[in-house]
Amino acid sequence: MTMAEIAVVIEAKAVLPNDTATIQGVYCSDMLSDVLGNAEEDYLWITVQNHRNIVAVAETRDLPVILIAAGRPVLDDTQEQARNLGVAIYSTPLTVYEAAGRLYEAGLGRSQS
Repeated sequence: MTMAEIAVVIEAKAVLPNDTATIQGVYCSDMLSDVLGNAEEDYLWITVQNHRNIVAVAETRDLPVILIAAGRPVLDDTQEQARNLGVAIYSTPLTVYEAAGRLYEAGLGRSQS
């Protein structure tokens, strides 16, 4: 699925868009070390973390898009870091559980917490 298609399913708004990103799966975790060790390339990462370190983790694991869940704000320094490293950020009012469930039903497979 493209990120544009995903955004519709999970009521996401682009903070730093990449609507053409092709997403192969979903990884859910709030532990940066877990994401570093286990997330797969071209997966959408869903988290409630909103600090700038999430961007470096996404860039290291070749995760094109971070989805910040539960309506949490995207901090200015996080946006700046994402712009610098070319990582897209979207936000959703849905919880991690709700977003992952909708994406699973839409055909995107793997999700962990």
